[in-house]
Amino acid sequence: RIYTQNIDGLDHQCDEIPSDKIVSVHGTIAEASCEGCGASYDFQEFCNQVDTKIKDIYNPPSRESEHIPCQSCGKPLVKP
Repeated sequence: RIYTQNIDGLDHQCDEIPSDKIVSVHGTIAEASCEGCGASYDFQEFCNQVDTKIKDIYNPPSRESEHIPCQSCGKPLVKP
């Protein structure tokens, strides 16, 4: 096994290392899940939710952010 602290997912792009041997200690930005129930969250859907629910701090004025609820348990604990 290879343990990495990188969250960018570059480790998984190395063809010589099987993905099941890579352990991302701090997670990765290539997948999302609920910290409450552990359910996986479709990453493209997560990105869509971020685009529509999280305020754009670089383009004010902007609306306030909203929680992104888990599709399984409904709690606002979905994180990449």
